[in-house]
Amino acid sequence: MLESQGISQRELASRIDRDEAQISRLLRGAENTSLKSLARLGYGLGFRFVLVPIPFGDRTGTPAVDDPPPPPWVEKQRRRRSDEVPATAPVDLD
Repeated sequence: MLESQGISQRELASRIDRDEAQISRLLRGAENTSLKSLARLGYGLGFRFVLVPIPFGDRTGTPAVDDPPPPPWVEKQRRRRSDEVPATAPVDLD
């Protein structure tokens, strides 16, 4: 993503007020990434990441094997997110 945007790790670190070494560790997967960190990285790149629940077609082998089918809102949320227009940037991530 950085390369396609023409942004260095140093530039991204500066944009989100983080140490370049921390950015390097996050991008290498050497450090656990929280949702907040992921949001901050996206913000620095002008992107927003969205988590959308997508149920397994077959729940065999999962702890949810005997659960009822997912509620209708799950499918509505998935469809809504795929049709969503670009969002505006958040005011503050801290």
